[in-house]
Amino acid sequence: MMQDLINYFLSYPEVLKKLKNREACLIGFSSNETETIIKAYNDYHLSSPTTREWDG
Repeated sequence: MMQDLINYFLSYPEVLKKLKNREACLIGFSSNETETIIKAYNDYHLSSPTTREWDG
């Protein structure tokens, strides 16, 4: 699931910008849940390529 979100964010950077600015939230998720997901994405995106592994 997270890899699908990452691919979506990469394909639609304007959506990621709106989510980061709290102008929108992911369907089915609260604004707090969306913020947590965006934080996880940022942490993943800023991490070293050798540490980019998801448990799920």
